[in-house]
Amino acid sequence: MDNGVIIQWLGDISLNGPFCDPQHASALRENLRSLAAELGPCDLRIANWESPLWGNGQMNERKVPRLATLPHAARAVEPLGLDVILLANNHAYDCLEAGFENTVVLLQKMGAATLGAGRSELEAAQPLVLQRRDMRLGLLNYVGYDTHPNVPPGAGVFLNWFEEERALSETSALSGKTDAVLVHLHWGDEFLRMPALEERRIARKLVDAGAKVVVGCHAHVLQGHEPWSGGYIFHGMGNLLFWPPPQTPLEHSGPWPRYVREVGIACCLLAGGRVREIAVRHLIQEGLALRWDETAKRKRLERRLCRSLRLADRSFARARRVEAFYARHLLFRFHSMRQAGGFWSWLAARFRRMTSAARPDLRR
Repeated sequence: MDNGVIIQWLGDISLNGPFCDPQHASALRENLRSLAAELGPCDLRIANWESPLWGNGQMNERKVPRLATLPHAARAVEPLGLDVILLANNHAYDCLEAGFENTVVLLQKMGAATLGAGRSELEAAQPLVLQRRDMRLGLLNYVGYDTHPNVPPGAGVFLNWFEEERALSETSALSGKTDAVLVHLHWGDEFLRMPALEERRIARKLVDAGAKVVVGCHAHVLQGHEPWSGGYIFHGMGNLLFWPPPQTPLEHSGPWPRYVREVGIACCLLAGGRVREIAVRHLIQEGLALRWDETAKRKRLERRLCRSLRLADRSFARARRVEAFYARHLLFRFHSMRQAGGFWSWLAARFRRMTSAARPDLRR
């Protein structure tokens, strides 16, 4: 990819749980240094930041699950050279105002601009305009109400909420002032590899309104991507690095199922005001590290998910229902059984949990 502006999107980053252990920081830093070298140079590298830094030790009790990380873990991603961090997400307020402030300050010290959340409504809604080579880029970042950030009234942190008509209007206005608009949406159903029919419709309307690239996140799994009306849509970038927090669909502690750990990095070449070339690089998270996973199986899956986006509305909705059943009732359950040591061990653990929950508390 050359003769234009190269942009890369890296998905969700949450350095929670075991990532916070200081003994892992140097290994993670070296792992990401190697990854960045193999990704090659780019003009703009963007990621969604899901784990705020600890603030004063308090957390948003209205929110479950909650995420948090520590400065040494956050600094381990410095070799990636992130230029823009997206903050319009459902975890931005997990560590309250102090945590949000610590997060923004550290990310800016690391050289990244932040977008989508702020200390006022105006700051949260402010687009980011950057000059890269001879191209003026305008970035927008929104979070859906249905992701449930649970920010209480009167909080000192504001999110840029997604409202369709406003987003379309802002995209159109920004396209008249820049060479390319990049819209980032934090929305949708977690752990489903297909966007909702309504999300597909809105993403396409954003391109029609003037966006050159639309990028989705929040599902924690890779979804398909498609060209549309001279622009391009990456419907869901999945995770880059993420450890399961408590109260997830998992029935045990430990890593995600494989399909959640399948990582994608989107690469896009913009030239002459158009999307000229795209590619998706494939990795997998193993433990607390990433390794390349450019297998034929991964590429077949990518092609299948992209083909599904071309289905007519009724067929698409039917295929998505099948995907939802497969993901929620089979993939996670089979993974839990393997982690528990087999079906009978898993069933016994479930029985113990059920009887423990039903047993009255006799302590006085």
